[in-house]
Amino acid sequence: MQQVERYDLLVVAGGKGGKTLAMDMARTGRRVAMVERVPEMIGGTCINRACIPTKTLVRSAEIAELVRRAGEFGVEATLGSLDAAGVLGRKEAVVQGMRDMNLRQFHDSGMELVLGDARFVGPRRAEVIADGGTRVLEGEQVVINLAARPAIPAIPGLAEAVPLTSETLLDLERIPGRLLVLGGGYVALELAQAMRRLGSEVTIIERGAQLLAREDEDIATAISDILRDDGIDVRLGAEARRVERLADGTVRIDLAGQDGRPGSVAGDDVMAALGRVPATNGVNLDAAGVEVDQRGFIRVDEQLRTTAPGTFAVGDITGGPQFTHVSLDDYRIVKANLDGDRAAPPAASSRTRSSSTPSSGASVSPSATRVSWGTTSGSPPCRRRRCPGPGPSERPAGSSRRSSTGRPIVFSVRRSSPRTGVR
Repeated sequence: MQQVERYDLLVVAGGKGGKTLAMDMARTGRRVAMVERVPEMIGGTCINRACIPTKTLVRSAEIAELVRRAGEFGVEATLGSLDAAGVLGRKEAVVQGMRDMNLRQFHDSGMELVLGDARFVGPRRAEVIADGGTRVLEGEQVVINLAARPAIPAIPGLAEAVPLTSETLLDLERIPGRLLVLGGGYVALELAQAMRRLGSEVTIIERGAQLLAREDEDIATAISDILRDDGIDVRLGAEARRVERLADGTVRIDLAGQDGRPGSVAGDDVMAALGRVPATNGVNLDAAGVEVDQRGFIRVDEQLRTTAPGTFAVGDITGGPQFTHVSLDDYRIVKANLDGDRAAPPAASSRTRSSSTPSSGASVSPSATRVSWGTTSGSPPCRRRRCPGPGPSERPAGSSRRSSTGRPIVFSVRRSSPRTGVR
């Protein structure tokens, strides 16, 4: 029988919430193990497949756009050929640097990092299969921090066309000549604009009446205008009925508009940015006693407890807003509850999810010369109680506008790190 290795805390997958909790608990002297599937995911989704590589790509695109517009600032500059391999290489270097930094922090904290595929074989007990063999780990407390992955909806022909996603696009060693983007959410728009500025012809296909369906209409309209200013073809009220990869390698998408009129659009590549689904394949949550909802996300209460005793879930896998700062807030909640099990319980407000946690941000940036929003240059001063705000490029760095739902809509008015180009 396989020997069971016991820990005070077992963390399955190390996203922002899980890895931060693992390090904190290890620093207090507790015996902690964290399982991560492969070395390329050390540090979690944000570092390896989302925030960091995306913002690094966006920064390269911004530099390319700025060079094209240098003349508007009285600077003579010409953008020559774009080195796609160089853009990819810079992204890889930034990601590897952060991955290495995380690994050092893991070791310094005293926790044990276990690389391999984790599969639950019982409550709070997981079997980990790695190159070195099989181990069985058990935690007094368990935290599941599994990720989500890009969804490929059941649009006829889409899966067969092998679409790009928000993850695979980041690994391309070429710039698509014509890129078709399915979806009008934050991820779709951010990458669509980046690829346009890197040289692609881009078409956005959104079946709704506006981009960013959760945002106020004025916000969505402003961003649509910004994208169109960049030369992006934005098609609203257009539903993809069928996707086909043709013999010559190009892609055709058959569309139906809201009025039922047929049509089609062609490109060299298609990217599906149509949401994310839980990455729970092979983890065997049933054996752990952990229930999922109808979408496959783990059911949790306000304290992030699952249906299994002694087992919490944090981050994307809980089905909440999929943002790094939300996962970090989940860490705060679970840490307070774990500490409360050993000492006096903390205030209830620190042990439950906050309904006011900001959850969204779009890093779509206006062109260098776009200085108005909702008004024209030379308009008389507004004397209404609710006047249009300044144009995106007139706002100070780091400012944002909030929608009626309280979510900040951030344009690219931000301070960037000179090394990574990200905040």
